[in-house]
Amino acid sequence: MSCCFSLIFRDPPCHTIQPLDRLSWETGQGSRPPPAQLHAPKYGFNQSCHLEFCWGRRCKQAYYDWSENVPFSHHETKILRVETREVEYKIKTTWDSLQVMHTPVTIKFKPGDQGLVMEVSSLFFDDPPAPSGKPGEPFDGLWDYEVVESFFLNSATRNYLEVELCPHGQHLVLLLSGGDCLEKGLALAFKADINGGIWNGTAIIPWNYFPPGIDKMNSYAIHGSGIGRTYEALYPIPREEIEEGQGPNFHRLEYFEDFSLKEIMGDDWNQPPSDLWP
Repeated sequence: MSCCFSLIFRDPPCHTIQPLDRLSWETGQGSRPPPAQLHAPKYGFNQSCHLEFCWGRRCKQAYYDWSENVPFSHHETKILRVETREVEYKIKTTWDSLQVMHTPVTIKFKPGDQGLVMEVSSLFFDDPPAPSGKPGEPFDGLWDYEVVESFFLNSATRNYLEVELCPHGQHLVLLLSGGDCLEKGLALAFKADINGGIWNGTAIIPWNYFPPGIDKMNSYAIHGSGIGRTYEALYPIPREEIEEGQGPNFHRLEYFEDFSLKEIMGDDWNQPPSDLWP
């Protein structure tokens, strides 16, 4: 099928290229973006450049290299080779499908040698106050503080990994199955900084923390206290499915959506085995 997306040229040598209003990609089943066949109007591309594709809540940045240094013609199709990839998500809704009223939290996933790189950029709400734990260390109950979380699920086994990151530097990693916690408080390389009302954090999630066969993901952001406590979700529960008296529950696995590590690491990459999962 053909899908439409916006494209942004990010870095030199692309800054000299005339912007494209719209492109399309040819895909098979599912919603995966390139690598694929891009059909472009007749603008010239020279060698390689960094591009950004955006669709829905997701953006994907990639370094593309054209095998032939020739311009596109109107009817030509070129096969592009992806050298590096990253996927970006923006949390634009609350858990119950209302639009957030601030700049959305941004989460990026990037390739790493020892694990998946997770980057967070968010407004710093400074509410509630910082946890009492030491920055850089696990903190049990971190979900009661200001936090951004990502969950990685194998939908067949219902095994999943939960990673919680706090602007003050604390973190919490949990291994779960069907909602039951198997292990928590695993070590994590994570650093965060707060600057000008924005906090940024980078974590490297070791490969052996991921259950085999990850195919779904959801991400969340929490801040505020008391009646001002706000729960935001990348993939929320639709309004029509919310029952009277229902509250936020981030372990509703049926609302997770498709996710592939190969989309980030490359089609030839295979997930390393883990001794933490059966």
